[in-house]
Amino acid sequence: MIGGMQRQGARYRIGPLTTYAEAGELARWLQVAEAGEKMVYAIGPALGREAAAPKLARQWSEQGKVRLHRDGPSYIMVALGRPGERSDVTNARRIGPAEGRLFDVISKLADDAKPLPVLELLAEMAGLPTRQAADYRLRVLQGAGLLRVECRAGVRIAEIVETGARTAFPAS
Repeated sequence: MIGGMQRQGARYRIGPLTTYAEAGELARWLQVAEAGEKMVYAIGPALGREAAAPKLARQWSEQGKVRLHRDGPSYIMVALGRPGERSDVTNARRIGPAEGRLFDVISKLADDAKPLPVLELLAEMAGLPTRQAADYRLRVLQGAGLLRVECRAGVRIAEIVETGARTAFPAS
């Protein structure tokens, strides 16, 4: 007698592992989504070539309606707003006029794909009295969820959360 089980010709097939949002649900969301609003359009290890949700997401991304990114297994769309429409961030997030000026300066730099300058220059550009004032207001903008700042190789890169625009890495 032979111990254990014997498998003869067993074949295993794993079905689809990614779950998608309904295309109609995504279309309804996009019609009413405000700039910066997020929607998960798929969850799983990879997107299928023929699935409707990723096709729509790519199409809307190419049209400038959404920005796409991935967070772990979640595929996410971020609404960018209507063409020509810019949200009033100072009213929406209750930030002060000094923070609004700094945000406008950084937004312009990101839109033009220019590097984020040192705090002294940033303070001067935004009409702030000191580098400490610029540093403080930069942290306020991050806390309000308007801006993300990351440090790469000792260089700060700012990302506008609403649009996904980023300041450039300085040329050496």
